[in-house]
Amino acid sequence: MLDYIHFENYRGFSNLKLENLKPINIIVGPNNVGKTAVLEGLAISFTGAKNEHIAQLFRKSPRQEEKSAYWDWLVHREATESIASIQCGGKTFDVRSEMVEIKSPEHQALSKKKDSYTGRWEKSSGFTISLGEGWVSLRKLFRDGTLPPLSTNVVARPSNGAEPESVSKLYNQIAPLNPDGEDEIQGFLKNSIEPRLKRIRYALAKDTKTHLAYVQLEGLQEMIPFTQLGQAFSSTFHLYCLLYAERPDILLIDEIENGIYFEGLDDYWKGLHAALAAKGTQLFATTHSFECMKAAHEEAKKLDGEYPINFIRLQRDPDDSSKIIATEFGEEAMDGAIQQGWDMR
Repeated sequence: MLDYIHFENYRGFSNLKLENLKPINIIVGPNNVGKTAVLEGLAISFTGAKNEHIAQLFRKSPRQEEKSAYWDWLVHREATESIASIQCGGKTFDVRSEMVEIKSPEHQALSKKKDSYTGRWEKSSGFTISLGEGWVSLRKLFRDGTLPPLSTNVVARPSNGAEPESVSKLYNQIAPLNPDGEDEIQGFLKNSIEPRLKRIRYALAKDTKTHLAYVQLEGLQEMIPFTQLGQAFSSTFHLYCLLYAERPDILLIDEIENGIYFEGLDDYWKGLHAALAAKGTQLFATTHSFECMKAAHEEAKKLDGEYPINFIRLQRDPDDSSKIIATEFGEEAMDGAIQQGWDMR
């Protein structure tokens, strides 16, 4: 589990530290303060060149213009050097990912620097993403004496969703990995989204060419494609399929409340708390909804053990609007906000 993240000269963050991370981290704040950028930074740090779709995960960027629409903006525009870095770690490791904007031989030399920062780091792996006339070089460095998290599995639920066939294939992978997984997913969905749910099956329906997950509802004899149950069911079904099939160490979700009716948020978070704990997955999610924050908080208070949520509010510095600052808060602050009627988004 990550305990901290430190962004330097990355996108809109000149220097941003998040130091009280928990199993569940909910990122809030007004528009255009970098909520989604935090998720993208984690995706870049742990998936890197293996994930060719990073620019498309949470944003709509034209593929033919991906360099100018996305990669050119990773390095903070006011940075004195064309290097952005993301440093994060836990009890057994520290990892630093550097992004170097290379447009000339001088910039290329920056990508080979090793001792331009505090502390001893050892280069472990590096890769380059070609961007036509220029390119961004990314490299990972691990602090000497720590265990590199080479096996850390970071999974993102794309903002634009996934193809129904892909979600269905994920569901079909679950039974061999975890025979009880199908029953657990069906239970979570029945209790939080669709009380009429009886079962879900992966099948090729008559006169069709594509395998899909089909749903049987009480009162209906014929099973129907899961896509016909609406956005709330489809997005939540996808979320549970990712948890059970991919078994991520870290799960990234932008605008987690999308599609969920506010009266169903308590049940939604009740199921999600249970699933995340069962899989040992750390969650980073953004939201614009105070109702979503409140539901996550109220359901977390019912759990045994330590309170699992860290709320992170990003905002522009009142004294310098070009800088973004973070306020982290937990159970006590949320209790106070609810009692006083303060909107902490």
